[in-house]
Amino acid sequence: MNSRTVNDNMVDYICSKEEGVSSLELAESFLKFNKPDNKMAHIAVSGILQREKRCVLGRDGLWYIEQKYDIKTQQPICNIPWAVVHILMGPVKGAEKALHISIWSPFQTQDCILSEWLVNPLSLSYEEREAMTSGYDRPFDSISTALSRVIKILDRRTAVFLSSRQQRLIFKHCSNMGEFLSDDTLLLSQLFKIVGITVPKPVELIPCFKILFSRDPTITSACHYGEALSECIRELVLRLSEMNINTREELDVYEQKEILTANWVNAVFSLSDIAALPQSPGVYGFKNRKGEYVYIGKAKNLRRRLMSYFRDTEESPEKLEKLRQEAYELKTYKCGSELESLLYEHRLIKKYQPIFNLKVDINERRGFYAPLQDCVVLLHHAQKDKGMSFWFRQEQKILIKPFNVDFGKNEDLIKQLEVFFFKEKLPADYTDFPEQEIVFRWVKRKKESLSIVPVYRMGSAEEIFDAMRGYWKDVETGIRE
Repeated sequence: MNSRTVNDNMVDYICSKEEGVSSLELAESFLKFNKPDNKMAHIAVSGILQREKRCVLGRDGLWYIEQKYDIKTQQPICNIPWAVVHILMGPVKGAEKALHISIWSPFQTQDCILSEWLVNPLSLSYEEREAMTSGYDRPFDSISTALSRVIKILDRRTAVFLSSRQQRLIFKHCSNMGEFLSDDTLLLSQLFKIVGITVPKPVELIPCFKILFSRDPTITSACHYGEALSECIRELVLRLSEMNINTREELDVYEQKEILTANWVNAVFSLSDIAALPQSPGVYGFKNRKGEYVYIGKAKNLRRRLMSYFRDTEESPEKLEKLRQEAYELKTYKCGSELESLLYEHRLIKKYQPIFNLKVDINERRGFYAPLQDCVVLLHHAQKDKGMSFWFRQEQKILIKPFNVDFGKNEDLIKQLEVFFFKEKLPADYTDFPEQEIVFRWVKRKKESLSIVPVYRMGSAEEIFDAMRGYWKDVETGIRE
């Protein structure tokens, strides 16, 4: 008899989501509400969790595990929401490209979560279509809509890839769309090393499968490659349990002590420095001995992202090897939100133009986007006593402005609102358009979960300020309009 309660299931899920979980998501997933509004969902979930000492409602309106309860050490590793990702790759017009992606859940049942063609299967030969398509595949519409579904799934799960080559390729496809995947990822080769099995070279699915099961996998379509990879991950995770590695936290600790290699020949930072970083959004930069930035990047999870640089995979790209030779110092900046990290990274790259950043990161080009109406977006700040606001006025450079959450000493803030929104515009120049493209696209994608002050409806700076104070209360209580 299953004695687990709705509370227990919610707590397990919140525990697996270090970035926090909204009341809306919990109401839909566990209370089976059908498209509830935010207030109704928050009231229902709060009624269940407000007496649950293991959980706490954050200032950003998301539910977290209370730090004093070490729930992770009690959660079975099989309960982690895994997403096993397989990408079928092939050359298209001389360049390597993702042709098909499938995502599988290895536990409780090995379900196919998604199977998508990233190219039109009609472009394949008849023989290829017969061999590779299946009833699992969604009808092809466009690569952008397919990748949007992929991003939505992976944002809520721990993704496991066959190889860093496949991971880099899908990250590149998403980045080209202005989308950014979670840093909570693993590689098949990592799990092989942790359980003490020699990783085949090169890392390919069928040899890995044969090592684990002493037989070939049954593959009758592109989607079934993902099923075979899911079987491998399931077997390896079960072997982790036999090694008394029962949680993701224990897996991270074991990998840090036994597997990760600090192959940074000139660096003054260490793996222990990385392990001490917060698991929060941020920006990081590697500097050489001259104090020059050689690479700048962003992260949804600073610790996990930078840990990945210490993985000695069988296919470490040349760029990473050069970075390991060149890097001397590491700088990190904790952000309160993903949007802040996107903006800060872009501005630093634009200012310093590091040699290892891609040219597309640095090039000043006009983007294609539909600008937002005048508004202020309110988001969490890295400091608890502050909030962060993002000011948007059409055809004007974006302003990032921190503020005190008690809204004290407001004269300067009101004056700045007056100048920004009601005085003569200071139009953005052509170098600002990539930034606007990045930010506007992010805000529109997240619009339903954001607190946005509709400045275009307001007639004075005082009215905007009062609205910011009211909307911030919604941010603190977790209620969105």
